[in-house]
Amino acid sequence: MNEQAGVSGKAYVIVGGSSGLGLSAARALVNHGARVAVCGRSEERLTEALEMLGENAVGKKVDAAAAGAVDEFLEFACGE
Repeated sequence: MNEQAGVSGKAYVIVGGSSGLGLSAARALVNHGARVAVCGRSEERLTEALEMLGENAVGKKVDAAAAGAVDEFLEFACGE
């Protein structure tokens, strides 16, 4: 990602952002000045991810496969 991507100051929601590609995307966004809301199934990985991402990240334990879970997470993210 380069500075022309225009992510600084914007907010992003990443489902599955506590590990793998989602975490890599969240880290790149935060490193370029964005705020991110991430969710994941593992409380432990989510905690580690949030510590790594720093103050521009919020997160919640969510099983995205559960009915209504993503909607609930989006409400959480919009409230932050």
